[in-house]
Amino acid sequence: MRNNPFQILNLNDNATEDEVSKAYYELKNKYSEERFQEGEAGNIAAKKLTELENAYDEIQEILKARRIDQSFGNEYGEIQELIKQNRLDEAQSKLDALENRTGEWHYLLSIIYYKKNWHLECKKQLEIAINLEPTNAKYKEALNKLNDLMSGRANEQQRQQQAVHQNVQQPDPAAQLGSCCCQLAICDMCCPCVDLNPCC
Repeated sequence: MRNNPFQILNLNDNATEDEVSKAYYELKNKYSEERFQEGEAGNIAAKKLTELENAYDEIQEILKARRIDQSFGNEYGEIQELIKQNRLDEAQSKLDALENRTGEWHYLLSIIYYKKNWHLECKKQLEIAINLEPTNAKYKEALNKLNDLMSGRANEQQRQQQAVHQNVQQPDPAAQLGSCCCQLAICDMCCPCVDLNPCC
């Protein structure tokens, strides 16, 4: 049977972080000294010290989960906070670790993709979220905004392409001027009677 990590520290399951820290360091000092005793007493203290370290690590994970629950309210709270901090890879990693792929899961992934400028992937995740929760207005609004953004960018790209195409068809005024100067220079060489450089 697996030991309760709090009991190893002589604490109850509702112990605070300060209580855990105090109990841990007291026992650690105790076992660290006792393990140098001769015979079985030293062996027992060494085993207790290892057991204490494992219990403390396990308790830290429990306390971390409590802090997340208290601060964010659900399993997605920490991920939302990471996204706000722009720690996108960490947020995606935590999302990937969750087995329950709800509409909210896909919605959060869509935000990560949007922040990475992966708009097609973002759209796909929003569509999945809406398919899972058809009445969710938040997902629908996000998809509508994304569609508007993508449509606006597509129109802008089309305008730019048209402008480039028109520039190719219409000669550059500077190039025309250069050509004109060239012709005048040739005329000057061929017809010295024409004074093109009155300043000289």
